[in-house]
Amino acid sequence: MKSKFSVALKDVRAVKEAEIDLNGITVLSGENGCGKTTIAKLLYVFLKTSVNYNSVVFDLFSRDLSNSSSLLSDFIPRKKNDDLFSDVDEPDLFDIRESIPHISDSTSSETYISDVILPKLKLIRQKYEEQEYYLTNIAFSRLVQLYKRRVGKTNAKTVIELLNDYETYMLSRLQEISNLRKIHSLNVFSSQITKYFNEDAAKWNYTFKEFDSNLIEKKSKSVILQKSFSDVIYIDVPTVFDSDFYRTPSRNSVISDLRDMLVNARESIGNDSISSAIEESLKGKISRKDDMFSKIFVYTAKNGQTIPLSQAASGLKCFAVLERLYANGCLREDSMLIVDEPEVHLHPRWIVEYARVLVLIQKYLHTTILIASHNPDMISAIKYISEKESISDSLTFYIAEEIDSDGFGKYKFKNLGTDIEEIFSSFNIALDRINLYGAIDAE
Repeated sequence: MKSKFSVALKDVRAVKEAEIDLNGITVLSGENGCGKTTIAKLLYVFLKTSVNYNSVVFDLFSRDLSNSSSLLSDFIPRKKNDDLFSDVDEPDLFDIRESIPHISDSTSSETYISDVILPKLKLIRQKYEEQEYYLTNIAFSRLVQLYKRRVGKTNAKTVIELLNDYETYMLSRLQEISNLRKIHSLNVFSSQITKYFNEDAAKWNYTFKEFDSNLIEKKSKSVILQKSFSDVIYIDVPTVFDSDFYRTPSRNSVISDLRDMLVNARESIGNDSISSAIEESLKGKISRKDDMFSKIFVYTAKNGQTIPLSQAASGLKCFAVLERLYANGCLREDSMLIVDEPEVHLHPRWIVEYARVLVLIQKYLHTTILIASHNPDMISAIKYISEKESISDSLTFYIAEEIDSDGFGKYKFKNLGTDIEEIFSSFNIALDRINLYGAIDAE
């Protein structure tokens, strides 16, 4: 059976070697620091970049274009009878200057350059060629210094030469952006991974495959955009519902992306089994309460008591995240759901309930799920509930085995299929430590 999607890493942080297939539910197990989160977040950033590639390219250039394009208005005289400028008709100046908008999310970088900047640049240059505009030496010197700061080097001796340099620069940026969109540059992906991990990822050794076909072409330094997933969701901590959720933008891109999905509803794909399982676990319902000042989520218990979700227990928030994603139609066949150590905030009974909801999501919605866990209850629950729900064929466990104990340790991820015996053998180490540290010497 060909793998729908897979990721492989070699000598990346703590991961010595890992080849992870993602078909239904995939569980990564291992001790702290073995690389589970590295794999999960690398997958997240790669898929997110692939899904939003054009937007990523826009973001890469938007700040640079904003800074450089703002210079264009400085070529236009500010007011009549200014000692720096010639006597130019004021309405004409105002009209041209006001017609140079800032780059916005609704405009592509190419469109902004070709349809906004270049036509305005040509119009301004025409004004100088026809001697309708004129700058004194002082004004020109200032403009050259601004150009060097915002755009780059120039040896221009006249305003027209400077405008020609400016046009050349904009055309080169236009070509660069166009090339990036066409070839889907590996450098764009590397820059996003570097930004996210705060570590130079240009030399990281990783590959991604879709139905066993490589997506990364290293010779051409390009990437084939995957088509298996239209969304990727990463859940690690329930603080997404904390009190600053609605007022303070998060610097964490994972939390920011998750917030958007929790707030913005799509067409929901309902399923009675999933709805019942979530409601039984929550013992209540989650709803959104909007007013003119804020948008908040509230939890209403079965007895009618209502509290802001930001003040609820962290375990309840974990279920609330799943409930909102499900209710908003974010969990689909073409979605990748990554859940990083969900057991951290859950009581043992709720761990089992949480695992049941994940299994039902995969069974009925066919969402691809990656779980990173080192909890015996979560591992067991995923295995045995999957068996009961007849989806074991879509279940794979991996264990991280330490192969180099020197330094920080290196780990190789081993495919266990559906057999979790080795995982539980590793859990027995904890019992050995309890016996070691807690044993009372016999008198």
